[in-house]
Amino acid sequence: MQALLVIDLQPGAFDGAKCDPIDAGERLLRHSAELIAAARAAGLPVLHVQHGEPEGVLVLGTPQWEIHPDVAPLPGEARVSKAAYSAFENTGLDGLLRDAGIGQLLVCGLQSEVCITHTTQAALALGYDVVVASDSHGTWPDSTSSSDEIIARQNQALAAQGAQLLSTQEIVGQLAELSR
Repeated sequence: MQALLVIDLQPGAFDGAKCDPIDAGERLLRHSAELIAAARAAGLPVLHVQHGEPEGVLVLGTPQWEIHPDVAPLPGEARVSKAAYSAFENTGLDGLLRDAGIGQLLVCGLQSEVCITHTTQAALALGYDVVVASDSHGTWPDSTSSSDEIIARQNQALAAQGAQLLSTQEIVGQLAELSR
């Protein structure tokens, strides 16, 4: 069984209040919302991961920490709070997935080279099949690379480690087949 894991899509990364807004944030939210809608239509569990920290951008309990309203969970959808890069580290995510019989994760969200990468690597190490939405994770540029270059580099690295890469539209198409 599959589940969609939506990682760290929180207002603090988009609103510019405590840091520069994520590059191509509107596209990321639109693609993630398409994945969420397709997963729901196919009857797949959607799990929302929230990064929380005592100080910084995503401070627990602040408006920046909440899940972005464009991709907000429905009642009954699981939320997983984390304080580390991997959504599996010191959380109940693995148990939650195993209890639900989930063997494959579809992954989207933030941040390409940090939480997306660490969560994908942990999931692969735990034996999950992982499909990363190659155009539905995002980041900020750094001093040497554009955000698109970082995303492409992370996609390549994750594929080399065993993750499958599909575009948002490819995943949406596959999920539409499940919901027929």
